[in-house]
Amino acid sequence: PQFAWSDKTGKRVARIKARTGAATGTSSGADAMGEMRNAEAVLYQNNEPAATVTADTIRADQQKRTITATGNVMLTAAPKPGEPPSTLRADRLTWGYDRDTVRGDGNI
Repeated sequence: PQFAWSDKTGKRVARIKARTGAATGTSSGADAMGEMRNAEAVLYQNNEPAATVTADTIRADQQKRTITATGNVMLTAAPKPGEPPSTLRADRLTWGYDRDTVRGDGNI
């Protein structure tokens, strides 16, 4: 299973897919939300892939405009030309996609 998210202007925000396991979600316009287990998400900035997140659970909440990953979280930023990718590990990570903020908590 897979969810794709766009912002209110139609720009791609994220593509989240379950590598294995279950996915749940509701879709009702601006209140859409979904959760995937054993998941991977590609996060976008200006319609370009900016980072990849893997975690035990990834939850997207369109009303709050957040994507939250929990359990064995690893974020790998897309490398700039000539640079290695940057990696962040944490117990929990929240990305506020309309504010362009990332917050990691626990064992960073």
